[in-house]
Amino acid sequence: MNKKTNLTILFTLVALFVMGIVPALAGGGWSVYLFESTSGELLRVYQDGTQESHNIGLGENQFISSRDIAFNADASREAYCVTTYPPGTAEAPGQPFSTFYLRDLAAETNVLEVEFGSAIGCRTDSNSFNADFSQIAISVVNYFPGDAAADTSKPSWQIQIIDTATGAIVNELNSNSPAVAAQGMILDAPVLPDVNLFDSSQVVFAEVPYGIGGIPSVNAFRWQLSDGTLTPEPDGPHNHFNVDKLEATGESVWAAFDPGLPAAAPDGPVGQSNVIILADASGAQRVIYHNGEWTPITAKFIEEGQRIAILLFPAYDPNQPVGAQPSKWVALDRTGNITDLQTDLEYSDIAPAPGGYAFLRTRLPQTENEMVRTSLEYYSDNTGTNMAELWSGEGTTIWEITWSGPMTALDNLPPFPTFVSASNG
Repeated sequence: MNKKTNLTILFTLVALFVMGIVPALAGGGWSVYLFESTSGELLRVYQDGTQESHNIGLGENQFISSRDIAFNADASREAYCVTTYPPGTAEAPGQPFSTFYLRDLAAETNVLEVEFGSAIGCRTDSNSFNADFSQIAISVVNYFPGDAAADTSKPSWQIQIIDTATGAIVNELNSNSPAVAAQGMILDAPVLPDVNLFDSSQVVFAEVPYGIGGIPSVNAFRWQLSDGTLTPEPDGPHNHFNVDKLEATGESVWAAFDPGLPAAAPDGPVGQSNVIILADASGAQRVIYHNGEWTPITAKFIEEGQRIAILLFPAYDPNQPVGAQPSKWVALDRTGNITDLQTDLEYSDIAPAPGGYAFLRTRLPQTENEMVRTSLEYYSDNTGTNMAELWSGEGTTIWEITWSGPMTALDNLPPFPTFVSASNG
């Protein structure tokens, strides 16, 4: 692989942002799922390093990312919605169609399949299940408004609530719903709603334009299932991407853009952001971190809620190829201290783990004869020295973290301080 190929791989991962495995006997306790989207392989890695390998059964001309999969409480079942793009010709192009699957991973079988018919995209993610996993919210975008070949007997987009035991559609909101027009939602462009919350009585979703990247924030709405009413959400976690929540404290964190503060032009296809915002359990929001020299991409709670890991993307440098510069993770603790966590990185990801965090490290090939090398590392404290490699592999494709076991938080955690500047980032 040459440098151009490496940059292409990296851009694909950022836009999604996002090896020969031998199954082993399952371990116990905490675990993480890695996903390889080309083959559809899921690899569950436990804290003791044992592994389970599964295949989610992707067919030809199907693709999903690690963000498009939802799991039940013990991660024994996964749900995903996938769009198939059949091959065709210039005269008769293949018509894409979408299907929802609920899969039993141990049995390697689909326990539920729901066909949505012609559609250009669909989605599930970690927020798609309700609390008891009896229902799931599926988002579908059927066509581009104005497309002469579109099946306009269907709405341009839908959110369908599906019973996970029967596959029956128990509720629906779509682009033709009176409440949608009343709120002035987008009707002249395709939308793939992003479900952020689903409980017994309501769904909160973001109005995400389909196929457009680099959007820092979008409108969000709260759909009441009992009467179909729709109300706008005030600016907050539901309007932004890559939001992480610490359930024990009710805190949420996300990257955002503050036009009143210095900001770097990012070195790649991502939206501009310069701050990390925290919302506490009451919903009150405040800036807890600013960086005007790097672009904060995402923030995640680690080390039992004691610190927040922040992914920083480098600033654009006209003297280097776009995407060639390394990214890094820093950590913000509850006293306001900022330290480098992982540096000089290509693609990487973090997940909370008992007492610390799990780190997925990817090294792209530097020569034609090298392969992609991926490793999963477990850091069990905040010193950075107590590390165990749980798994590693080499191949031609990229692995992503798609799920990790729930994180417990320490009791009586102090609040994060307001506005920690990081101009020396």
